Amino acid sequence: MYCYHCRYNSDDPAFDTRLSKLQAARKNSVGVIERTRVSAAYLMEKSRFERDLVTLRKRNADLNLLRSHFSTAEIHTHTTKSVNEDAQGKIKRICIVRTASTLLHNTLKTAWSCADRTHRRHWVKLCVDADAQSISNSVALNMAIASEIAQEPRKSPPAVWFYVRSESMPSKMQSDLATKQTALNSLVHALQHQSSERLHAVTSSPRSTSISSSAQPSHATPNSIDLCKVNCVCSHFHPKTSPQAKPHAERCLGYLESPRDSRYVFFGPSIPGEIEVPSQGVESAADDFTALKEVMERPRSNRLQLLHQYQLASKIAKSVLQFHNTPWLPRLWRSENLAILGSTITDESLKTLHLSTQFDANIIHATINTVPPQDSSMGNVQAISLGTNTGALVDACCRKLGPAVYNETLFCLGIVLLEIAHCETFENLRQGDPDEFNAAHRIVRGPPPLGPQYRKIVERCLRCDFGVSSEDLEDDELLRAVWSKVVYPLEALVRAIS
Repeated sequence: MYCYHCRYNSDDPAFDTRLSKLQAARKNSVGVIERTRVSAAYLMEKSRFERDLVTLRKRNADLNLLRSHFSTAEIHTHTTKSVNEDAQGKIKRICIVRTASTLLHNTLKTAWSCADRTHRRHWVKLCVDADAQSISNSVALNMAIASEIAQEPRKSPPAVWFYVRSESMPSKMQSDLATKQTALNSLVHALQHQSSERLHAVTSSPRSTSISSSAQPSHATPNSIDLCKVNCVCSHFHPKTSPQAKPHAERCLGYLESPRDSRYVFFGPSIPGEIEVPSQGVESAADDFTALKEVMERPRSNRLQLLHQYQLASKIAKSVLQFHNTPWLPRLWRSENLAILGSTITDESLKTLHLSTQFDANIIHATINTVPPQDSSMGNVQAISLGTNTGALVDACCRKLGPAVYNETLFCLGIVLLEIAHCETFENLRQGDPDEFNAAHRIVRGPPPLGPQYRKIVERCLRCDFGVSSEDLEDDELLRAVWSKVVYPLEALVRAIS
């Protein structure tokens, strides 16, 4: 009998082939099912995978940004170190100029004399550019003196420019000079009640001559004159005939000695920057001076060049550090406190940017409540009287500025920087807003005409935001911060477009 079971359990090659095909088909179907399951799982988790990819890209971007920040921090650390090293010498020279200019004002004011009764007032103009040597403590200053005739201001004599060099004297020499000067003053005072003939005989005696000559330092040039002994300093500085301009060392006009260890030698006439004044030589007519406010009041067609805007801002910021809280620059100041020689801002006229003050006693001691007349002959540069009510005026101005003004001098600097950026006066920019603080911040938040970096500088000045605890420029910490975050960046802007 034929057995079917035995047939298919025999060693038939065909049977094995068919069986292997069936097993392979089963495995293929399992693989298809697995791939289908994975595909379905991917489709269901696709959104999660996409979110993970986005997160990974963000992490990579953050890592790249962090690396760039590390590189920038290293560069900033190196730059800050170089700025601080440069600031030390700059700040020292700024302090030297500030001290020398204050002593020059006080010494010249004490020695000032004018025998011409037709002169109503005398203006002294000091250029903001100064050359200071930190090693010898010597300072080179440019200044001008102008007189105004009471009856006819337009016929006032022209201003004459000078070159002043400040020299430090040894303390021993200064002590000897003070002792001898005291002895000489006592001798003159004792002889005042005697006859004029006797007084003339004593003052011209060898003893008096020896005291007077010994009071002069040994390094004084033969043609130097003690300006304290000149009867009329005004006429001495305003010669009837204009001499030819000569080198500084050949035209010594005299010297002054401060109560401290300083000596000021006057040379000239000399105009800073060798600027040419038509038909006036080294003398400048009163109408040749133009207040900075007048420049800002001109039409938009006469806008300043970009380089001149940066240069002007840099010079003014540096001058604030050099002359703040001195007789040359009051705590509350504006663009009318600064003036130039000429009518337009040029490379040459910027060298004559100056501050002004006056010496007449009747003007200095006038009441502060009386507004001084507009001085058209002096380029509309208004004088600030120093009367007994100065504190009340300052308090009133502080209330006008607002309680959020932490440093009035720097706030005024911010306002002037705004005027330079917009080439308009602050009165026009504020649009009748009575609050100067709010008006200034509203303007600075507008479109920046000179770029965001310049706007940041202005904001720091308005808010006194320099990252230090002090709010007083007398503090070296704030002084260094203002130089590093205002003067240095402005100088960098000038270098970038020069």
